[in-house]
Amino acid sequence: MANFFIQSIFSVSYETYLNLKRLENVLVFVVWLFSHAFFGVILNSLMLTDFWISSSSISVLLFISTALSAYRIAFESNFRLTFPVNELSKKRFILSCFGVSRGSDLQAKVFRSLHIVKWAWLISLNISILLSHVRLTFWDLFSPRTLFNVFLFVVYQQLMAYFVISFVKIFTMESLKLQMPSPYFAAESFLSNKPNLIHALTNEDALFKMFGMKNLRDSTMKDPKERQEVYTLSQPGGHPRNWNSIRDVCLAILRQISSHLEAENVGMQAGNSKFISSLTVGIENPNRAALLLPPTLKPRFLGAPGIPQSKPLSPLAAFLKPYVEKIQAWYFMDPPVITTYESIMAQYAIESLYLLAMNAFKEDTYGVVQRDLAKIATIFLDFEVNIDTFIRAKNLNPSDKRSISSIQDIEAVLTEALCKLYVQYQDHIDTLNLTKDQLDLWELLVRE
Repeated sequence: MANFFIQSIFSVSYETYLNLKRLENVLVFVVWLFSHAFFGVILNSLMLTDFWISSSSISVLLFISTALSAYRIAFESNFRLTFPVNELSKKRFILSCFGVSRGSDLQAKVFRSLHIVKWAWLISLNISILLSHVRLTFWDLFSPRTLFNVFLFVVYQQLMAYFVISFVKIFTMESLKLQMPSPYFAAESFLSNKPNLIHALTNEDALFKMFGMKNLRDSTMKDPKERQEVYTLSQPGGHPRNWNSIRDVCLAILRQISSHLEAENVGMQAGNSKFISSLTVGIENPNRAALLLPPTLKPRFLGAPGIPQSKPLSPLAAFLKPYVEKIQAWYFMDPPVITTYESIMAQYAIESLYLLAMNAFKEDTYGVVQRDLAKIATIFLDFEVNIDTFIRAKNLNPSDKRSISSIQDIEAVLTEALCKLYVQYQDHIDTLNLTKDQLDLWELLVRE
């Protein structure tokens, strides 16, 4: 049961946006609420005096506090499996969880518990006033002992959730070293039961594949020996088998996300076709125009004029509209356009490709990576155009509240990669047979 619960909640694709219709969050809320409500009854039975349910007002306060605590845990916790920023041993991590320094997670949970009890007390106070059978024990809500015990119970819930989430993450995302298969024994390596880096990259399991991409990025960044395994031709046959596998996986990740953004662009531009066409008159390539037009003509980060006005609303609808929009914005957020998992995988792919291409300038004896440099540059540039076009089109639609932070993270890595590749290969870029538009765009990115 516990294993099913963990696998249903924790994943690499979990997103932290708030939406009350998300089944995984509702599952956490229901399980946490009823398990701790039941635990409160058990705790009461173990006490010498009936404290928890000695009065109806205290029972209401306890239940509402547990409900609010379960809501904060279920809908505000991050259940996404990610690699830690700093690699800590399990012992050091456990000790860090108990840190009480200013701004620590432990201190934050205590202040959150105070906030929960405050709101639970206010709600319970109103319920006690409205309901006659609860009003009889109204004054019990002002007992310092009552408030302190409820506060301790909420602190326990918050800390328990924090430790469970942290421990699941650290034990699941423990560092896994995957070796690059030797090019001289490729057939035996692929048939062996021991997983290697290529196995992970081509695996269907999202978590295992993310481990593979992280290993690839780290090895291409730090280990010349690992890079040499990529550049070396396999024997027998003389084929760059490792590089071909890495190239295909990385480019497939980038193509998938780029195609998704391109499809989004078509839909958003269709709704703003009149405004966009007025900005691209006389320019043969609208995609290139979307990137190269000055920001004063087509703002990227500001609202744009020319958006068609909606039909006038009735007085009642006009009065209710801001409240409905606030409820939708707070409790029914749309998922991000690109998930954090997709963003992380794209960043790993971009960094791995450009690091291998950069180091290939001196280390790639056979030129296996440099033969595909034009293909890499084309994918990178098309991806950059789709990202830029999407951000500009999205800003033409103020009602689109979807987060684009994951897209901006990709763009930062992608722009850096293109600039470094241009500097490294600027004397040989003419041999890549890129189109004039692609060359102009690449030069524009470097100048900016």
